[in-house]
Amino acid sequence: MPSIRRQRGIGLTGLSLYLVFGSFLLIIAAKLGPQYLRYLTIRSVMQDLTEDPALSRADEKTIADAIANRLYINDVRALDANAFQYKRAFGGGYRVILDYRVQEHLFSNIDVVLTFNHEVTLGKQ
Repeated sequence: MPSIRRQRGIGLTGLSLYLVFGSFLLIIAAKLGPQYLRYLTIRSVMQDLTEDPALSRADEKTIADAIANRLYINDVRALDANAFQYKRAFGGGYRVILDYRVQEHLFSNIDVVLTFNHEVTLGKQ
């Protein structure tokens, strides 16, 4: 008769728990992943603004148009240039501030609120 100590492997209960946990993680990744990728694209657009010398002395309207064009090129439709705040920076230039929230439905009655913010300074510092 084989001993219990010699038996190895995972049982049906353990396997089903792993599958449920793995499925839960996949659902979260599938629902929240695109929001994080969109945010990373928007951050990249904002960083590109700091590298454009033409925007160092630009006014608010020119900066907003540049953001709108870059968002369009990167296929970001969830935000427009009005979602950004433009404030005068100390010493000249503008601070471009993005602060927004996204509510994403996971399943049943469970929703997740994601908060994103990023800030860059254009012009003199």
